[in-house]
Amino acid sequence: MVPRVAIGAIRGGLPFSPSVGVNSCSIYVDVRVPPPMSFVEVEKELKEVVLSQGFGGDVQLYMARRGYEGKNVEPLVAAIKKSHQAIRGKECPPVSTGEISMWRDVNIFNEVGIPSATFGFPRRTEPGFERKVRRHR
Repeated sequence: MVPRVAIGAIRGGLPFSPSVGVNSCSIYVDVRVPPPMSFVEVEKELKEVVLSQGFGGDVQLYMARRGYEGKNVEPLVAAIKKSHQAIRGKECPPVSTGEISMWRDVNIFNEVGIPSATFGFPRRTEPGFERKVRRHR
């Protein structure tokens, strides 16, 4: 599982009046944590980082999404592999992108114990991927 941290947006100043100074700036950070990590721990670390810069500041957690590892998915995965083999005539390719980690739409099912797995085209195209898809149409 690949933890993720990304600055999603920075908001500061007044776009309609850039010459007016303002005393605040908001930085929106998207943090995705693996199952054993707590949001309290992440919030504490972010506060420490913000305060260590010497500008003051506040950290507010307003939305949280935990990653989940699917449990009891083996029969489902076996069925997917068998179907892929029957239709494509070859084994499923290995997962090659970091996005196929733990933050998927199936999380809501994994959270409540419903076995679920993700299968399909990669989100990001790899070199030569588009040529391969066009050739098979």
